[in-house]
Order: sequence, then C-alpha cells, then structure tokens
Amino acid sequence: MPSYGASGKFVFIATSIEGNNIKGEAHWYGTAAGDVKLPLLKAYVENGVLKAEQAGDTKFKLKMKGNEWAGDWDIKGYTGDLKAKR
Repeated sequence: MPSYGASGKFVFIATSIEGNNIKGEAHWYGTAAGDVKLPLLKAYVENGVLKAEQAGDTKFKLKMKGNEWAGDWDIKGYTGDLKAKR
C-alpha cells in the first residue's frame, strides 16, 4: 500500500458509548481532500484498540497509552500514521 506523508489535524468526537460500540464522528483538517467531517459508520473497541470506519472507505485504528493515541489511517489504499492527544 502506498504511504502518504502528510500532516493535518484530526478530531475524534464520541457522542455515545454502549459496551464496545461507539457512535460519533471524526473530523480531518488539512488533508489532500480538504477538510472532511463525517459520522462514524462503525466504531468499536477490540483488545484495547479503537477501530473505526467512515464513508469514502476511510478507516482508522488508535490505541491509547496515557493521554495519547497512536495508530494509523487507511483511505482507499493510502495509509499513514495517526496520532492524537486526549
């Protein structure tokens, strides 16, 4: 898979959590596609890793360690590192 070295801003908003399932949205700013705000189509926690999918074949995974999240994103075969702070 090709890797896309980019920087931008990522905001994750959880509106409800029921068991391991999460509802909410993720906002991506400064991306190659511009600023994108989409609801989560599917999001859940499995083995301590948040796994989420959005429209446009966007997927991301994050694992929390302290107040920081680290993982990766995948959009139609393009991938990259994803980091966030709580």
